[in-house]
Amino acid sequence: MFTDAFAVLPRHGINLRLVGGAAMFGLGWGLMGLCPGPAVADLVLHPGPVGLFIVPMIIGIWGYRLFNKAKSAAAARVGVSV
Repeated sequence: MFTDAFAVLPRHGINLRLVGGAAMFGLGWGLMGLCPGPAVADLVLHPGPVGLFIVPMIIGIWGYRLFNKAKSAAAARVGVSV
């Protein structure tokens, strides 16, 4: 709206990581009926049931970050870019 052109992100194509992440997101959303963003807001109304969704979600986020950090460190030792 305030610029002459849109910024276009680089395309990396569809890969296993993208498909796997989308499948896990969809599976969690489908099984629980909650999207992660609105689930955080729903904690105010239904802390018990929604907490059963939020806690594993946070553990999954933490686990992914830990795994990704370890993978990047291992790649750096070998000299490979991740």
